Amino acid sequence: MPSTGDLVVDTASKGEPVGYVTEVDGIEVTLRPFGGGKPWRTTSYRPAELRDKLRAKLAEVNRRRFLPGRTG
Repeated sequence: MPSTGDLVVDTASKGEPVGYVTEVDGIEVTLRPFGGGKPWRTTSYRPAELRDKLRAKLAEVNRRRFLPGRTG
C-alpha cells in the first residue's frame, strides 16, 4: 500500500501516467500528475521505477519547453 507522497504508475490508464499519491482510501488512491494538473483516482497502480520517474521528468521538461508564449 503506498503512502502519501509516493510516486506510482496508474496501470489502468492509457500510457500509464505517473503521479504522486495525495490520498489513500482503502485500495483506491488519488494521484496528482508529476508536473502538476488535475488529480485523478485509480485502484490499479504500482510503485514507480527509475525508468518511470525519468520518463515523467522528460515529459514535464518537454511540456514546459513547448508552452505557448515561451521563446527560446
